[in-house]
Amino acid sequence: MPRERFVAVAGRLDAVVAATTGSSRADAQRAIAEGNVLVDGRPRAKSFRLEGGEQVVVEVAEEVALVGEGPPVPIVFEDAHLLVVSKPGGLVTHPTARRRTGTLVNRLLGMGAPLAPAGGELRPGIVHRLDAGTSGLLIVAKTDETYAAFREGFRHHTIDRRYLALVRGQVPHDRFGVEAPLGRRAAKIVVDRVDGRPATTSFEVRERMPRVTVVEAAPETGRTHQIRVHLSAIGHP
Repeated sequence: MPRERFVAVAGRLDAVVAATTGSSRADAQRAIAEGNVLVDGRPRAKSFRLEGGEQVVVEVAEEVALVGEGPPVPIVFEDAHLLVVSKPGGLVTHPTARRRTGTLVNRLLGMGAPLAPAGGELRPGIVHRLDAGTSGLLIVAKTDETYAAFREGFRHHTIDRRYLALVRGQVPHDRFGVEAPLGRRAAKIVVDRVDGRPATTSFEVRERMPRVTVVEAAPETGRTHQIRVHLSAIGHP
């Protein structure tokens, strides 16, 4: 297994490894947990604070080319520039450094869909994503120009995203917002007011039923599991 070596900048170990190697934070944390990251020759916890200047060695997984898989996913709209596909629940949106199969991208490749190379090797055409457990419409760019335009739109919040969620209990307010930073604890995303990244979601009640409420969620940021964690944090999972 090849190794990647670098001199660390100051910061939390998992965040520095992810930023330096170009991997996701989840993949960086997995590599740390498996003992594939050494700081000055010693394994450290993912939350270890680097002062800057340490020698970091990361065991890099061998790259495996992405392959097309089935079954196909429904295409709701298509033109020369983009696809709008219906992602089923339970399907991961794109591969990671350690997971190369069983994703929406693999299915799109299996369908022969042209995907914008600008998304990178692991995220071709993917301008936004949905959590694995979430179903819904997802835009996929066919060309680099389309990819750049949509990424710019998401970055500046000019694209409006809405989600429907069925939650437990009676939500007391018709309109409300949740602003709570999110971080990772082991394999879970949780509210983390110390090391978490800012996350904000606006909610509006759409329907009230005896034991549950249907709410519409409009995330202003795009953190992993943001809507689920924010709703759980206010007592309405």
